[in-house]
Amino acid sequence: MGGSPRSGEGPSRLRKTRKLRGHVSHGHGRIGKHRKHPGGRGNAGGMHHHRINFDKYGHFEPFM
Repeated sequence: MGGSPRSGEGPSRLRKTRKLRGHVSHGHGRIGKHRKHPGGRGNAGGMHHHRINFDKYGHFEPFM
């Protein structure tokens, strides 16, 4: 049986990470990159870069 204790990921030979070996940005794009909190943490940017969503949906509503 091999594999890790994580549920539902299947054997490592079938995982997406195996296909992406050797590909530079690993599926996250060269420009945008994979960063922890690209828009800031929590409600950051309510008066700045998230203003449209805050005005449209309210201060504490989730936005996409």
